[in-house]
Amino acid sequence: MKKINSHFHINFQGYNTDKIIRYLDTNNIEKCWIVTWEEHSPAISSIYENLSVKELIHASDLHPDRFIPFYATDPDTPNLKDLMKIL
Repeated sequence: MKKINSHFHINFQGYNTDKIIRYLDTNNIEKCWIVTWEEHSPAISSIYENLSVKELIHASDLHPDRFIPFYATDPDTPNLKDLMKIL
């Protein structure tokens, strides 16, 4: 049976690309969705980290067979439609 992790924040609490790949390998997980984290008023401000879409794209370009990129934008982003056209 193939395992896929459905929610892994790129570069959250030190989980950079290499560390995520090691985690996947250690746990026999084929691939994972990597997501950004963007909130203008974070509900959990004590652990909030703005996780960049550029880092997400870079990681998924390096490992397209292991990462499925997902951009999790804050729905209150002022120019959201324009931003989504760029991505």
